Amino acid sequence: MFAMSEGLTLTPAVLRVELTSMQTPRSDPTLCGPSGGHSEDAATKTFCIAPPPARRRNPGLRQWIAAVIVNMLYMAEAAGYLAKQKIIFSQEDDMPSIRRSINVSMWVAGILSFLLHFIILQLLKRKFHIIIICIVYYATALAMSIDTDNSYKTNYFISVLWAIASTGTMMFVSVYISETTPDHTRGKLIAIKTLFRYLVFSFSLLKYPLIPHSWLVIAIPTVVLLSCFWLPETPVFLLRRGNVDATKQSLRRLHGNAAEVEQEVEKLRTLLKATHSDTNNTIAALRKFSNIRTLGYSGLAIILSLLDFLSGVVLAEGNIMVQNIGVGKGQLLPMLIINLIIFISCTMTGLLMCDRIGHRKTLLVSIVVCSVALLLNGIWYWNVDSFWVLSIIAFLLAALHFFGYSFGMSFLPTAITIDIFPPSLLYILLAITGIISWPFYSDRNISLSIYNYTFDTIYIYLLLLSAVCALTVPLVYFLLPETTNKHVGALLLENRVVNTTCPDNKNSRSNKYNECNSSSTSPQA
Repeated sequence: MFAMSEGLTLTPAVLRVELTSMQTPRSDPTLCGPSGGHSEDAATKTFCIAPPPARRRNPGLRQWIAAVIVNMLYMAEAAGYLAKQKIIFSQEDDMPSIRRSINVSMWVAGILSFLLHFIILQLLKRKFHIIIICIVYYATALAMSIDTDNSYKTNYFISVLWAIASTGTMMFVSVYISETTPDHTRGKLIAIKTLFRYLVFSFSLLKYPLIPHSWLVIAIPTVVLLSCFWLPETPVFLLRRGNVDATKQSLRRLHGNAAEVEQEVEKLRTLLKATHSDTNNTIAALRKFSNIRTLGYSGLAIILSLLDFLSGVVLAEGNIMVQNIGVGKGQLLPMLIINLIIFISCTMTGLLMCDRIGHRKTLLVSIVVCSVALLLNGIWYWNVDSFWVLSIIAFLLAALHFFGYSFGMSFLPTAITIDIFPPSLLYILLAITGIISWPFYSDRNISLSIYNYTFDTIYIYLLLLSAVCALTVPLVYFLLPETTNKHVGALLLENRVVNTTCPDNKNSRSNKYNECNSSSTSPQA
């Protein structure tokens, strides 16, 4: 890492050198000039910046532990989701108005909660935020335990509390991982949430769940709450408040490598200043990035988030779909075990491969497979009889969807969002994405069909979702660049900070060569 010279103005040319040199060891021979430590023309101090091959570092044990702890909140969130569904559909069939009013209250509470958590992320330490989320989960579990008569008033309260805790989990986990993980490892650490959520969804579908939902909603936050005192505060949060010493201490706890701490601090300081993330002035950041590039990436992030929520229907309720067309309870357990093996294997494959072959390529493969699987599932459920042999085919089609969904779509939309957007924009984009996606997640129309044992509309949902996935493929292919190994906010800065490769012809007078080779003063090593 190259620290900026004392009194050096942060001009676009200097910033170009800074952002490029962050990714490059000093001994990299692809750099020429003082910024790279190898000068071809020391008299004129010319230098050229070439994009070096990215260094691949696997996350250390401490980063894995931190990611596992915060992602465990998704287990409590999934248990609360299933308990909430059970509560809503336990209402009398002749009282649809109560179901509708519970859903509306949950929608409103979720939308307001996203705004609340946006404010909390701006003001409070991350440890305080996780404590607040755990307390709300405790209150949710307490309300579940005392609701012995299935009172609709208590059900209102449970749904609202779950909405507050669920929205907090979605925003907090994404922000914490984005602010603590290196550029090369975000994908695999985000993928942990998929494993945890599916474990809860699967085993809770048995006739006698291994652990009641309310117990999970208590036990998981307890583990997280006890572990959060070990969790380090995020370096980004500390540096935004000017606490450099605490930032270095946090980086040492996360990386365990004191030699890289100074480099990481300087890198964070430069990036935060370049993206207007060094303060809480969100308005300044919005003005800086108010262009078509930011708008396009934001739209893609919202579309991908919607796909994640909507296509997860087979993940959350696929076993019930298979069960209701002829699979008995005795056959459900073997299928569940097979599903677990498929899902965990595919998720681990995506976890290990996404940071190697690229987030964009992995996501494209995942969306294509999901589109084909949903199309086949929709055609199958269009005219299916209740017979257990036929349900085996439905199970295989669901397994194909498991592969596509777990391989990338279940976690890469979040990873790509935090790849692209700096802290100044990430908080507000997560809130906007959550507000738009929340009604689809908290009350899927497909759930009404599944729990009422009527499958007249399931195939329509699956076919429409398959078409949406197919339409998303060209958007991702043509509009989304590769985000792997890029610094947070780098894509949004490309129109201001250019990473240019030097032309071979040194006599060229092209703008590209002049931009790459300049006689300005570079930062000193």
